[in-house]
Amino acid sequence: MALAWLFAQDSIAPVPPEPNSLWNNRNLALRLPHTNKSITDRLLGNASPHPQRGHICCSWVISNQVWPNKLILRSGWEAGDLFALIELHPTSFPANPGGIMGINRYGAPFTQIVPSKGSSEENRLLIEDLDNTASRRYHSDSLRINEDWKMGKMPDIRSEVSYFEETKEATYARIRVENVDGLPVIYEREFVFVKNRFLVTREIVEFEEEFQAMVSPL
Repeated sequence: MALAWLFAQDSIAPVPPEPNSLWNNRNLALRLPHTNKSITDRLLGNASPHPQRGHICCSWVISNQVWPNKLILRSGWEAGDLFALIELHPTSFPANPGGIMGINRYGAPFTQIVPSKGSSEENRLLIEDLDNTASRRYHSDSLRINEDWKMGKMPDIRSEVSYFEETKEATYARIRVENVDGLPVIYEREFVFVKNRFLVTREIVEFEEEFQAMVSPL
């Protein structure tokens, strides 16, 4: 840090970051079972002829599939501006698409999720198959694993931002999640973010197949 101070270019004028709300995309991160060279060859080509090299580090690989990443609801960059972060990405496990990851103002968190490598069900709608009779929708890639490391059991969750409008006073957004938690259900969540005032959401579910369910907000 001392050297950074010594060689820093102080003549460059600071540029304020974009103060508006926004949403972005990211490439899908695939979590696979403990890899062997055949999986490496299939996904990346022959990385190394050596039998102990060329394996995918920590069983992760980044694919070319692009998914929505985060919805960022921002009142501005001044101290005390209301801020909220919404998860959009299904990730390698069914983490929390549609969930409110956190709301913050004046450094005080109004809500947040519990960090998790798997499913984080806080601050979103939870749908439970009470009789365990619903037909599950799994990802077509048989190598994809679920939270219990079972191959071929990764829920085929699909998310999109179906509406987004940014104004000076408020941000309006809607996200759509198909096959939520692998169930035959479409989950939509609408957001009205009134800047430096409050965040209002509405959650809507559409059942594509019939099964006994409990639906509850967390």
